This record gives sequence, structure tokens and C-alpha cells, in this order.
Amino acid sequence: MDQYLDTFNDANSKVLDQYDALRAIWGDILQGFSYCMDEDVYIKHLDDIDHSQIAKIQTSLTYKFLKMGVPTRAERLDFILNESEEWTQDDEDEITSAEYFISDNTETYETMAIPEQKKALGKGLQEARDVIRKKKIERETKIGVVAETKAEKMANNYHIYFAFYKDSELKQRMWSREEFEELEDNELTKWIMKYNQETSCFKNKNLKKIAAMPFTINSASYCKDHGMFFFGKPITRFSTYQLGIFTKVMRNTFVLRETKNKSGSPEINNELKIKDLVDWYDMEYSVIIAANNSAK
Repeated sequence: MDQYLDTFNDANSKVLDQYDALRAIWGDILQGFSYCMDEDVYIKHLDDIDHSQIAKIQTSLTYKFLKMGVPTRAERLDFILNESEEWTQDDEDEITSAEYFISDNTETYETMAIPEQKKALGKGLQEARDVIRKKKIERETKIGVVAETKAEKMANNYHIYFAFYKDSELKQRMWSREEFEELEDNELTKWIMKYNQETSCFKNKNLKKIAAMPFTINSASYCKDHGMFFFGKPITRFSTYQLGIFTKVMRNTFVLRETKNKSGSPEINNELKIKDLVDWYDMEYSVIIAANNSAK
């Protein structure tokens, strides 16, 4: 599905060109799993309970490695800062400065209504993110293998254990815990690749598009901002993708209620581009928040 959507250029692609594919993704999000036809297996969309189980496994592994004498991240960072001097306080300050820039300007960016100013600030924010990413990769390379990162890498594999099922009721796991932990590396890699392939369509870009579609907007307009009415279960049981859609579509229904734009939301027809629809909600939200802030 994602490979199909990637063939479109959102700046030129019409809403109706992607409508059916986006609705198919929405269907998977609604039911809380995806079906992998070539393997005849079901991939659960994980929720907070699943993620908490993975966190427990990671904590247990971290403790195990510490008892084996593997250094902590803090110990290695102290070593490269104060003993080997491979890393300096200036390097740390560069990361901190970029992080402060992002935290200080993200809200401003979200509420900016002038496209040129928003574009310029957006460029600055992206440059700051690039600095953080580059410097953190450099720092982690110098830190090397530590108990926390070793545990995190191993625990991440358990996403596969918690996700794959033999049935659509998500009752029969693909493997017992023991079977999963005995999988050969090449077999585990196969299922990791399959998981990544089947879930790649749930990227944030597609969730934003889905949240602007009539099939989600119309449903959301009846639930009065209550997640229980939207997905029929407590918000704490939402899958990650359901929560992503919920927050975005609630914002969009807020925009429809509060907008002072007399033209209303763009009419979905044969000419409307997907980017223009998504941008309309972003822009109107910025205008509404800016107006609310100035009225305080």
C-alpha cells in the first residue's frame, strides 16, 4: 500500500487519486491489525500495554547486562568526556542549544499564519534537528556498546513477538515465547523486514491525510471529542496508529468548528490536490490558535 502511495507527488496528486488507498489503510487502523496475505498471518497494531511489556523486557535485560559487568551509558559518557576526551562539553552544548531552539520555537511555528515566515522558521527547525541527529550519532559511536543500548536493541525484536498472530481474533501467537527466543537470526530478520514492510504505510504523512478525509471527519464529528465513542474502547487501549489518527482528526474537527473562513473547508472534487487539503487544516489551525492567543 505504501509503495503505491509513494508513486504520487502530493503537491500535484488529487485527493481522489489516493482516496481508496487511504481508506484501505484506515480500515486496518479501525480493526487494529493488518493482514499479510503472502504469509497468511495477522499483524497486530501494538498498544500501550504491548509497549509496556516490551519495556519490562528491556529493563530486565539492562539489569542482566549490568550484572555481567557491561558499563552503563553514564559511565561511558563520563569516560569519553573526562578521561579519553574524545567528546567535549562544547559538543554537548551544541546539542543542548539545538534542543532549546526547537523547544522555544515549535509552538510559534505551529501558530504562524504567514507562509514565508513559517517556511523560514521551518527551515531553521529542520537544521536544528539535523544538528541533533548528527551529533547524537557521533556521540553514540564514541560511547560504544553499553548495557542500555544493548538491552534496547534486543528488546526491540520483541515487537515481532507481540505483533504476529495466526488468527484475526489475535488469540494465537505465531510463536511461544520459547520458540521466538530460539529463532535463527536469518529467520528473525525475515519477520522484521516483513513487519517493516507491512506497517510502513502508517507513517505520519499518511495519518495526516487520513485525518482530513470525510470518512474520518464525519465519524469524528459525532463523537464529541470522546475517544470511547470514536473507537469504542478506552483511549488507553488505542493502538499507536489509532491514537495518532484520533489526535489529528480531533484537531481537524476543532478547526471546522472554530474557523472564521467563510468559504469553509475545501470541497473534495476532481481538482482538489491532497496537499492543498492537508495544508488548509494546518493553516486554519495556526490562524485560530494565533487569534486565541492574541485575545488573552
